[in-house]
Amino acid sequence: MNIEIVIERLQRGARKDIAGRAFPPATGIDAATLDALRLPGGEPIPHELRTWLAFDKNWFGLVDEHDALRCERLRDTLARWAQRPSDDDEPISGEDVSAGDLVGYWIEGLPERSLADAYAIEVRYSPGSQEHILIVDPERVRVLGSHKSIEFWWKYSSLAELVAHWFGFIEKD
Repeated sequence: MNIEIVIERLQRGARKDIAGRAFPPATGIDAATLDALRLPGGEPIPHELRTWLAFDKNWFGLVDEHDALRCERLRDTLARWAQRPSDDDEPISGEDVSAGDLVGYWIEGLPERSLADAYAIEVRYSPGSQEHILIVDPERVRVLGSHKSIEFWWKYSSLAELVAHWFGFIEKD
């Protein structure tokens, strides 16, 4: 399922996700702003992301209040995660570890070590207990999943697959 088909289905009114959350009407980014959007290295954003942002810019927190991509290197996202307060009283490892050690542990656990330097956009909404990070290059978007910031795996092969699953258009294990 491609992003255009997913958007078409959403436009027909299927705007409740698998957790039952209803979404407001979509608000896209205007064409001039979309034309100016670039990845941090100056590369154009991929077609799939551009198409999604033309449809909606708010649901998943992919852009800031100025319509700039919330895009950074994955290692920078992980460094931010290492600084955030834990939901648990106990550290993940059962002992105190530095933020740098934690980031190193996460990078070692990535499905591909080179992803540490890939462009990443943290999805700021999830209908479940997992985190999702868009891995973006000029050609495509893939989605890393993470459970409680402990392990990482390829969860979706595209942004379209993530959105289609979240809105119940496809089943996902």
